[in-house]
Amino acid sequence: MLKNPSIGEMAVNMANISELASLHIPTTQTHPDCEQCRVYFVDIKTHQLYTQPATQEQRFACNQCDKSFTRKDKLGNHLRMHSGECPHVCSHCNKAFARKDQLNAHIRIHTGERPYVCNLCSKGYTRKDKLGAHMYVHTGLHPYHCSHCGKGFAWKDKLTNHIRIHTGERPFVCKFCPKTFAQNDKLTTHIRIHTGERPYVCKHCGKAFARKDKLGAHLCIHTGEHPYNCQHCGKGFAWKDKLTNHIRIHTGERPFVCKHCAKAFAQKDKLTVHVRIHTGERPFVCKHCGKAFARNDKLTAHVRMHTGERPYGCTTCGKAFAMKSKLNTHMRIHTGKHPFACNQCGKGFNRKDKLNAHLLIHLGGGTCATFVGAKPLIAKIPDITLAATQTLLQVPVSVPLTVEVPLGETKPMIAAVPTEQLPSQQQQQNQ
Repeated sequence: MLKNPSIGEMAVNMANISELASLHIPTTQTHPDCEQCRVYFVDIKTHQLYTQPATQEQRFACNQCDKSFTRKDKLGNHLRMHSGECPHVCSHCNKAFARKDQLNAHIRIHTGERPYVCNLCSKGYTRKDKLGAHMYVHTGLHPYHCSHCGKGFAWKDKLTNHIRIHTGERPFVCKFCPKTFAQNDKLTTHIRIHTGERPYVCKHCGKAFARKDKLGAHLCIHTGEHPYNCQHCGKGFAWKDKLTNHIRIHTGERPFVCKHCAKAFAQKDKLTVHVRIHTGERPFVCKHCGKAFARNDKLTAHVRMHTGERPYGCTTCGKAFAMKSKLNTHMRIHTGKHPFACNQCGKGFNRKDKLNAHLLIHLGGGTCATFVGAKPLIAKIPDITLAATQTLLQVPVSVPLTVEVPLGETKPMIAAVPTEQLPSQQQQQNQ
């Protein structure tokens, strides 16, 4: 049993110490191990703290909870968790921290400094504990195991987060809305939706992001790198989760099911947006006019109505657009692409709404009419005679007529006949 869990996080159980020592984990100390419990330590200091007896005089107890510490400064840092005091403020973004080491690690986000470098793969980190956990990648060791499913983790906090999957615990609550989270970092990222904070800035174009992984994926736009490739079609992606979502196009898998209507989705974010149809939730609010949206991209496009921003420019003619989808549609004018084809006559269109308008030509029946779910105008007003319709509308009316079709022709047709050529109601009765 470890005498101090925080120190135990720096230890690794191992069967063959010589194998781990051969990795040359960065340290100026030797690599000792405890003969009593066969725990391996990165440095001498940690080993001494681990093995020394934890006498009552050495323990500093918190008067708010039952946690205790071997050092007074550690207790002081811990007490700020209860008081909420954050005396260490970032000079770049004014974010406050309870501990100075947390501030120092945060500042490296702005400066890009990564002083802790792995001497096996040269990967750099802003924090020493991050490097320590990374070393498990090379050792293959996962000392923290879930008591529910046996899954192993390199970090104790990762295990704690994982256990909440089994328990359903969500202790982190947003102060702006009632949404809860199982992980503190998820809450931090969520709060940026409300505050608008975007601390991760692209050094190439200045675009800012609320999440570090979003910035990482964005950088692939500049580098052209797509490290994740689909095994089915070879398409490359900047993000692993984008590849996972893409593969479901091939497999047809839809694991995310709506609890309100049982509709299934291939992507979790699609389900999240869909659920808001049922709940009416609109968390994205325009700061200019107060209009709310269910999706963040809809809010972004809306805000450009106020700012006049048009970031998507056509490389051929220079015309600019507020939305990327509008630019994509516009580009078809130059490329001549017509991806939307009528399945009745094969005519192609560069926009879906133009195809839908074209389908009205084929409203006499068949697949197209079924697709748009429309019916001829005359069917919507059965109680009004053709003569009355002409008087009210003062426009020619098209009605379905039986037309002789050449043998082998199966497509439904509709003929437009001016109403003055149609037999009157009296003539119909005489017949």
